[in-house]
Parts: sequence; C-alpha cells; structure tokens
Amino acid sequence: KWGRRHPFMYAAAIPIAATYFLLWSPPQGWQDFHLFLYLLVLSIVVRMMISIYEIPSTALAPELTDDYDERSSLQAYRSYFGWTGGNAMSVFNFIVLFPLFATAAIPNGQFNPEAYRTYGMIASGLLLVSVLASSIGTHSRIMHLKPAPLLGVCHGGLVLQQGLQPGLHHAELRGDQGQLATGRLHPRGGIRTHRSGEQPLHAGAIQPSPERRQQIRGRL
Repeated sequence: KWGRRHPFMYAAAIPIAATYFLLWSPPQGWQDFHLFLYLLVLSIVVRMMISIYEIPSTALAPELTDDYDERSSLQAYRSYFGWTGGNAMSVFNFIVLFPLFATAAIPNGQFNPEAYRTYGMIASGLLLVSVLASSIGTHSRIMHLKPAPLLGVCHGGLVLQQGLQPGLHHAELRGDQGQLATGRLHPRGGIRTHRSGEQPLHAGAIQPSPERRQQIRGRL
C-alpha cells in the first residue's frame, strides 16, 4: 500500500517546509551567539529533513524502469527541474521580491529582513507542494515497483536481507570472510536462523559454486 520509499517521502513533507520557513525567520532581539546556534541547528535539521525525502525519492528511479535510457531521462528531469527551480527563485527574489521591500530607510530591499521572511514563506510553500506532488504522483506506481532482493552479495558470500522473514529475529550467514551486522560469516555455506529463546535452526544451504565465488571475488 505504501511501499518502501513513500512513507519517508510523505513524512518529510511538512518538516521540510516548517524547518525551512523557520530558518529564514530567526527570532528578533537574540544575541549573536544565540542566533548562530539557532541557524546552525536549523541548517542541520533542514538538511536532515531533505535527506529523508531525497534519498528514497532518488532510489525510486531504478525501480520505476529497467531501461537504461528511461532511468537516465528520469534523473535528467530531476536535475533539470531542481536546478531550474532554484535558479528561478533567485531571479524572482532580485527582480520581484527585493524591490517590493525597498523603503526610505532601506533603499535596497535585499537588506530588509522582512524580505527574507516572505521568501521563506513562499519557498516553504513551494517545497511542500513539490514534495507532495512527487510523492502522490508516483504513489500509483508502488504496486509495480520491484521488491527488495532476498539475497545479496557481500565479500564473497550471500547476505540475507533483514526484515524479509517474519518471525526471524536474527539471520546468520555462512560465507567466506568478515563479520556482518546480520550475523557471523563462517567457512561453509548455509543460513542459520534464530528465534528468541531458541537454538539456531538450519534453514537451508546457499553455498555458491567455486566458479561463482571466483566471479564474486573478481568484482570486489
């Protein structure tokens, strides 16, 4: 219903708009150091909120299509509209917004703090609309997206993705080398699954062939 990406995209919409507006509307009368901390914290939070949306949104492109050209086109459109929108907003500020806030005391509206408060309001609204439009516009594609792969390749072994086996609390993989967050790697192949309070249960062998191991090692 919601997919793997869209919950993050929807959840980030309002926080992105709210924190971006607050970033351009600092409290008045604060000391410089307090304003510095305010802007520092909000700058970090804004970046975090944008990342919560941007990372899953970017990850949608490879799942929407298998065609290389279509994937390239999707990324090209993303970059084009992103940069064009940002540049258009800058032009709007200098041609329209700043002149509106020119006063006798502040002839250049660029130096009027109220102009930036208004900019923050407009930009936050546009961010909210664009995030929701992107999320809602791709929502109908959720049922057609590829599911997460059950098995992956890591350091010459096979990795069982977490969260794909209901009731399994840990997955231990036997492979060739190293340690994984999902379990320990052992010299022989096979998966061991652990339930809470139970002894390990052997779930099946996934030993790759020697030829396949050589191919995997060659890629690392």
